Amino acid sequence: MLVIIVILVGAWTLFRESFRKTSLLEINTSIVVMTFFSLFYPLDRLSVYIQYVLLVLVFISIFIACRNGKIHLFSIIGYCLFLLGAIATNYFSFFLQKSVNIVSPFKEGDFYVAQGGNNFLLNGHRFSEATAQSYALDITKLSSLGRRALPLFDTKSPADYFIYNEPVFSPCNGVVMFASNQFDDLPVSERDRKNVAGNFVVIACESDYTLVLAHLQRSVSVAAGDVISIGQRLGLVGNSGNTTEPHLHIHAVSGHPAKLEDIFFHGEGIRLMINGRTLIKNSILSVK
Repeated sequence: MLVIIVILVGAWTLFRESFRKTSLLEINTSIVVMTFFSLFYPLDRLSVYIQYVLLVLVFISIFIACRNGKIHLFSIIGYCLFLLGAIATNYFSFFLQKSVNIVSPFKEGDFYVAQGGNNFLLNGHRFSEATAQSYALDITKLSSLGRRALPLFDTKSPADYFIYNEPVFSPCNGVVMFASNQFDDLPVSERDRKNVAGNFVVIACESDYTLVLAHLQRSVSVAAGDVISIGQRLGLVGNSGNTTEPHLHIHAVSGHPAKLEDIFFHGEGIRLMINGRTLIKNSILSVK
């Protein structure tokens, strides 16, 4: 509800009588706040497409404000620098990092990156001391309306999320190092902090990196030692482990560490590209 209120207040401020009663500070603050929400806030509970509406509103508001003499050249330059800085924060330093490209773990649909990126604004995993998960992605699935779940507000049922029961396939060729298939799904928002990954598959991929796919249902169809290939079915997305809702957690570490704790926590995390794309928070991965 908070984000809805902020968006409505921001829009009202920007368009109030075509800015005739708004101050320069109010206008610039509203523009920056709405841009922040469109770039960084997860809007998939309502619809991910709202972020595009917000950006359009921002540019319309700048045009109206300029026409009415409420924004001057320095304000426009400042806003452009803010926008470029936000984009640079999202992408630029990524290209300086070691990366690996994998095939999508899903076969068909529109998928949404709820967590992912190289800073704490984009990726909650950056708050953790688990270096192995520095570039981890948390992925959900979207409906045709751009929503990740049926109810508008919180629900306890994992089945209300579109990602739940989604088949997961191997994104690389390799050998299964570890696999777990012993935990039941939890009600949404309940967490298993002792078994953080829940049911999972760890793959030693051919190109000298290790891949983790976690929070699966009790449906894992491979075992340690299995030689697997791209597209081989691994299991179904569930809600096991330390998770707030159904999603696929996926991350990669450099090399093939022998210990599970290094793969989960202490290893060198490396940036993942999926189907040749760099994905960050709010990115949409469409798979046909």
